[in-house]
Amino acid sequence: MIRISTEHYPLVVVELSGEVTMEDVETQRQAYAELHARAQRFALLIEARRVKLPSSPIRRALGELSHEYGEASKRDCIVVSTIIGSKIIAGALQAIRWFVKGDVELVYNASAVEAFEYAHAKAAKEGVTLPGAEVARALDDKHSAQRRGAAAP
Repeated sequence: MIRISTEHYPLVVVELSGEVTMEDVETQRQAYAELHARAQRFALLIEARRVKLPSSPIRRALGELSHEYGEASKRDCIVVSTIIGSKIIAGALQAIRWFVKGDVELVYNASAVEAFEYAHAKAAKEGVTLPGAEVARALDDKHSAQRRGAAAP
């Protein structure tokens, strides 16, 4: 599932969980169209700690979607700050990004608070104020509660 919130715009929060479907990809396409129609700078915070690895067709569709909005993303997106939950994996993925450059900065973080702090600092350098620090704390709290619930007998 993909859930996209612009409640704290210019901070856009994308929550990925469970299985991602083609319907989710279309939902994301519509949300991107609306975001880029604003033609204003924003930061993406992507919560990916609870998503299952998408199938090959879904990964391809997501790649095509990214390509489709490549120019608009260069213009409008300050940073994509992705939460994956593991400092080790975040570090490894970040190291790969140093060699494989993209049009939009993509960073990986172990927590939502880290992801928000990075996005907040990047946006501030451009004179864009990101509200929503409480959103990051809530995402981390939700993740911790889900992990505790999963670990409960």
